[in-house]
Amino acid sequence: MEQAAAPSSAKVAIKWSLIYVLVAIVITYLSEIAKLAVNSPVKYVTYVFLIVFLLLAQKEHKDKLGGYIKFGEAFVTGLLYGVFAGIQTAIFVYLY
Repeated sequence: MEQAAAPSSAKVAIKWSLIYVLVAIVITYLSEIAKLAVNSPVKYVTYVFLIVFLLLAQKEHKDKLGGYIKFGEAFVTGLLYGVFAGIQTAIFVYLY
């Protein structure tokens, strides 16, 4: 009897990290257009989105696994999300 292959946590992490980076880019440009100060508290709004999208990535992976996820699987999904979001954000900051 063959076991079905578990869904890839990397695909879910890449999807949600791309969404996060796009939202962060929009917030960055909106703060530039609004001429907000560099040390404005608005810049912390992106951290809220970072955490929300992390939780959504883990929830989507849990749903793909049938509603149950082990701690290690959730941790790997969150770790990959953080790595991908960090790399993409670093590329944006370099180009910006």
